[in-house]
Amino acid sequence: MGKQQKGVNGLLFYDFEVFKYDWLVVVMDMTAKKTHVIINSPEELEALYKENIKEIWVGFNSRHYDQYILKAILCGFDPKKVNDYIITKGNPGWKFSSLFRQFPLWNYDVMLNTDVGLKSFEGFMGNDIKETSVPFNIDRKLTPEEIAETVKYCKHDVEQTVQVFLKRTEEFNTMMYFIKHFGLSMDYISKTKAQLAAMRHIIYSESGRIFGFKMSGEGLQNLGKITEIYLKAQLEKSFPSLDFYHSLRDMTLSVMKTAQQQQIQKLKSENENLKKENQKLKKALSKRELNLIKQL
Repeated sequence: MGKQQKGVNGLLFYDFEVFKYDWLVVVMDMTAKKTHVIINSPEELEALYKENIKEIWVGFNSRHYDQYILKAILCGFDPKKVNDYIITKGNPGWKFSSLFRQFPLWNYDVMLNTDVGLKSFEGFMGNDIKETSVPFNIDRKLTPEEIAETVKYCKHDVEQTVQVFLKRTEEFNTMMYFIKHFGLSMDYISKTKAQLAAMRHIIYSESGRIFGFKMSGEGLQNLGKITEIYLKAQLEKSFPSLDFYHSLRDMTLSVMKTAQQQQIQKLKSENENLKKENQKLKKALSKRELNLIKQL
């Protein structure tokens, strides 16, 4: 019989380090008071994930990086490819694969938009800034000594993440309050601080200033969903016209997606035909050049 899952809302602090031929993660379980170190073992990581699927995973910049490295490994992808996709190419991690959705994660990021990095924050807190001597672009397997140093470095980063969290517990507690007060899913623990700030502004500001803020398109959509859930819960009723709007919107999006997929398929087909024509032209030119050489 497998291990039973623990209770909801325990905290796990985690950090990944990724190299070309190696990866490792340090996970500090604050409830069990245990530190897990996993090195190049997808099986161990999957077991830890399944055991803690209903816990909150806390990291520094984990919204943009670490959670996608975790999901990549669980999906069977090379974490270095996902690392480069995010770090080198500057792409958002969620775009790498739709398979990431198969592994839901209650991820809470202690990093604010104003933070420039964990190392800088360590300096602001008056702590020693530790850097690893193992280069992340190393083009070979790490030695046992390099693995040991990287683990030590990673543990230090996780410990610093815990300290950042403790200095910012008010934000976490406020987020948890909104989730419970609005009857939201725990998935909202992963939402951005901007969305949290907007929710706080709407609740606590004067009526004339309720909408005195600006948000991006995605943040505004998420805020709209939260507001709708809250209103339905408070009024204890549904709205047929709103349900009809959602069904119409979903149908429109589905039609647009189908049309887009058909267009992509058409472009792919045209591209393949052009490649074939190009190959034919190359062969014809090569044959002509050969005949000219023979005539000479």
